Order: sequence, then structure tokens, then C-alpha cells
Amino acid sequence: MKRAILEIKKNTRLFFGPVNPGWSTNDINIVGYLTEYAQFRSPLADDVFEVPGNNVICERSLFDDVEKLETQGFYKTFMIWRLVNEGITPRHFDDMAVSYHKPFTVSHYMKRRLIHGRCFAACRFDNVGQPPRLLCLGFTPFLPVLRTWRIYKTVRQHADLAGAFLGFLPLIFLSESFWSLGEFLGYAVGGKHYCDRLD
Repeated sequence: MKRAILEIKKNTRLFFGPVNPGWSTNDINIVGYLTEYAQFRSPLADDVFEVPGNNVICERSLFDDVEKLETQGFYKTFMIWRLVNEGITPRHFDDMAVSYHKPFTVSHYMKRRLIHGRCFAACRFDNVGQPPRLLCLGFTPFLPVLRTWRIYKTVRQHADLAGAFLGFLPLIFLSESFWSLGEFLGYAVGGKHYCDRLD
């Protein structure tokens, strides 16, 4: 909290901190952390290229549209892409960690991953600098393996997380398969209205 207050007083426009696991590594709830936040475990790597949606602070004036934000939610990925294109680089601070303690149920989580993937793909091409839609569509069959491999590359640096990854590998792969199916549907037939179903 001290770091956040300090950076706000210093007018740091966009910054974030680590996300650490709040669940034990043998608890099924760790799956949500592994698939979405393991790359943000402290200490943060200097080359971390994404920003955690649950531990980021942004100057209010940088938001796309505050009115839409209140009704449609926070599209962190697209906003960060835009800000980076505008020359605003997110800074990270290891002394600003939060703990991930969100509960996990398999059916709800898989449905959410499908919807989230579809929302992402349906909105992706509203942003500059994206690859061709057909290329993205053609690549989706490979996404479950690629996304699972990216998670493994992150967690193998932490013995406890690597063990959890192996223990829950079928669920992790299933999660990434649902996300990838969502991306396929979003590229193929759209579905921006699915963004309203994220919870």
C-alpha cells in the first residue's frame, strides 16, 4: 500500500505489482492462479511483458472512456496495448504485491475461459498493429499446447508451482483449450456481446 500511495503522489501514470498465490499448491483453486497469474509471482522478472488486471494502477485520465468503463468493465489488455503505443510504459514494483485467493469451480471457470477468449478475439481487431484475422484463426488449433507451454515455462522457475502444474496439468490444458475455442469462435463469427457476460 505504501508503494502505491508513493507512486500516486509522484504522478506515476501506470504501474503494477506482483500477484502471489493465496491457495496451497495442492488445492484445486490454484489452477486459476497458474493459468492467469503465475507469471506475476514475485519477484517480477525484468522482461515481464504483460500486466496483471488485479494489481495495476492507472491514472484516471488514461482510461479509454470512464463512462463505458462503468457499464462495460475493464478491458485491461486492450487499454495497455493502446497506452504502450502512445509511449506510456507500465512500471512494476516488487513491494506492491497482492495475493490471489479467488475460488475455483471447474464448470464455471471453463465457461468463463471460453467467454473470455471469445470476447478477446472479437474485440482484438479494434486495436492497431494486429496480425491478419485469418492467420489468428488458423493458429487457434495450436493455442492449447502453446498456452500450456508458456505456463510451464513460467512455473518451472518455482519448485512449488511446478509441482502444482504437473498435478493439475489436465485441468490447466482443459482451461487453455476452452480459451482457445473461445478465440476460434471470436475470430470466426465474432461475439463482442460475450464481453458483457464476464464476471
